[in-house]
Formats: sequence, C-alpha cells, structure tokens
Amino acid sequence: MIRRTALTALAAAAAASVLWSAELRATSEPFEAPTAGTWQIDQIDGAPTIPSFEGRLPHLTLTEDGRIAGSSGCNRFMGQITVEADARVEIGPLASTMMACSDPLMAQEQALFAALESAQAAGLVSEGVLQMLSGGRVVLRGTPIPDPDAE
Repeated sequence: MIRRTALTALAAAAAASVLWSAELRATSEPFEAPTAGTWQIDQIDGAPTIPSFEGRLPHLTLTEDGRIAGSSGCNRFMGQITVEADARVEIGPLASTMMACSDPLMAQEQALFAALESAQAAGLVSEGVLQMLSGGRVVLRGTPIPDPDAE
C-alpha cells in the first residue's frame, strides 16, 4: 500500500512537471525566475494599463525576502510572494488600502489582483521584462523601472 501511494505520488509529480514545462514554454522566450526589482505594469490579462489621476502607471516591487508591494493605479497593495527556482510562484495573501477611484481604475485594480492571485509562474524574459502566467497565458507584463516609492 505504501509503495503504491509512493508510486502514485511520483507519477503525479512527473505529470505536474510535464504540465509545468508546457506552461513555461507558452512564453516562447527564455524564462528566468525573478528575485527582486520593480516593474511598471504595462499589461494586465492582455489589456494595456491606464495611469492614475497622478499620471503614474501601476507598478510592483518584489524583494529578496519574499515581499510584494506596489500600486494598482488606485490603491497600494502588499503581501507575500514565493518564487521557486523553476519560476513557480505563489502570491498572497494580499492587503491593500481601500480608496475609491474612478470606475476604470477600480476595474483595473480588480483585474490586477485577479492576475496576481491566479499567477502560477513568474519570470523575466528579454530586457528584464516581467511576465506572470496562469494556465499557459500571460496575465501580467511589466517593464523594469527604478522603484518609484524609493526616496
């Protein structure tokens, strides 16, 4: 019985590895797991982002100690992130401020939080561009920038 359970677990892990490899190949670009940095979020689920009333686009920062923080263009958010060497990612739970914004910014925020919560992989492609994937599709794309919150 223990042997069958171990074999079943091994088969499940092998199947997950094959699926995971297909997930990463969906980008068609070399994929490197991110460690730390700040990115301006250019696209959420294929749609271009819109600037805040201050003219800033949403951004996110990853730290080496496993934190994620940023702005949706409306509210600031923060939480935990785990990025494995093979680019698998787990994000959450996230917390955010709760300011009311225009309907388009609120919709963008909801899409951003959904993309972050669904992300299964995070990686850097050409020129340090960050991509987060879910179900084989890019759900978030960001361009590297200096941290806009750093003083």
